[in-house]
Amino acid sequence: MNAHRVLGGPRLDSNQSLTRDNFPCAARDGALAQHSFAEAEIAALRGLAPDDLCDRFYDCWTLKEAYLKARGLGLRLPLDQFAILFSGPAIGISFTREIDDDPKRWHFTRHSPSPQHRLAIADGSGTPGGLPITRRPWPVPLV
Repeated sequence: MNAHRVLGGPRLDSNQSLTRDNFPCAARDGALAQHSFAEAEIAALRGLAPDDLCDRFYDCWTLKEAYLKARGLGLRLPLDQFAILFSGPAIGISFTREIDDDPKRWHFTRHSPSPQHRLAIADGSGTPGGLPITRRPWPVPLV
């Protein structure tokens, strides 16, 4: 079993990954999104209010990172060849023809353990609704 531990995260199986970020808003000028996001993601960001733009940018960024980590391919997969899709509370993914993957097998979860942090989980197990996830209070008490 190929487990991942990312930034002190929980032990996950080979089809799961977790990532979280704590950065000032990098989305304001649009350069990072233009360089790293798919057209569908860039289009979804256009016209959002500044606070909504930053929230959606980091949700998308951490979900993209979680997908890459779950696949175990890192940046060998071009970021603009797959798109994180938001439809209300549902999160999906789409791929260009160059990426051999099935969007139906992916389940994504996002959380904000604090106002400054994003947490994203990409579950490629294909389990309907995704594998069970246990959340604990933040911050985690030191033992």
